[in-house]
Amino acid sequence: MLLKMAYIEEGLNHIGPALYYLNLYYAASNDKTVLTKMEELAMRYNLEGYENSDADQAFTFYRDYHFHITLALSVIVVFFVSLAFSISRKGRRPIATGVLTAVILLVLFVHVNLGGKISLGVVGSSNTFLMQGPSPGAALVEVVNEGHRVEIIGKKDVWVEILWDGVPAYIKEGNLLPVEL
Repeated sequence: MLLKMAYIEEGLNHIGPALYYLNLYYAASNDKTVLTKMEELAMRYNLEGYENSDADQAFTFYRDYHFHITLALSVIVVFFVSLAFSISRKGRRPIATGVLTAVILLVLFVHVNLGGKISLGVVGSSNTFLMQGPSPGAALVEVVNEGHRVEIIGKKDVWVEILWDGVPAYIKEGNLLPVEL
């Protein structure tokens, strides 16, 4: 259904919604052919945010296997805790095992709480103002057309904080289509 909606929006020359539906489809299916279509549309309409670098592919892999990585780290922690318990029952101090367990627990904590949390959005309307602050009176960063994909940093009232060319900017919430299922 998402592909049909993207096809219809592209036929109506609504590139922002078309790319939004393609992003949703990719988030749901991980179909790599959709990346090609998104890059093609982005190049045709000179849109930002659709470069598919090695870092993007690595992050996609990380996001896809987030649960499996969590499970593997948990199993490793259980193994090291049981190993430390076994060593301590023999009357020795499990210092190295304890330090390794603490490091892996720290990695697991960061992985669970911070990993895979990057949110994306697609600019959904033409002539959208990007502002330096969360106010219509703030300085103007740029006026952009629909279809650009941006990273969402946060939200303040009706303003969404995004990264635009590596610099924080603000966009009205109604002008941004968040890519989330």
